[in-house]
Amino acid sequence: MKYYSEVTKKFYNSEDEAVNAEKEREAIVKAEQEKKDALAKERKSRADELTQAMKDVQEAKKRYDKLLRDFCRDYGIFHFSWTESTPLSMFDFFNII
Repeated sequence: MKYYSEVTKKFYNSEDEAVNAEKEREAIVKAEQEKKDALAKERKSRADELTQAMKDVQEAKKRYDKLLRDFCRDYGIFHFSWTESTPLSMFDFFNII
């Protein structure tokens, strides 16, 4: 007599084989789900870290703008020289244009 498993969609020679195959399949599915959950958790963690870094950059930009505005109000102009060692940021690109 053959046994059919709804889980694996296959026929087996004995009930024990069918049950063992279903348990193996369930273990594989569970391991895949755990891996997927771990990756989702890591992705969320890294996305949160990026969001916080973006907020930090925005706060630093606000502070820089305020300091520059106050300096220019008090002394008229702020001269800044570009050198090869001066790091560029995404904000500088838009100021140059």
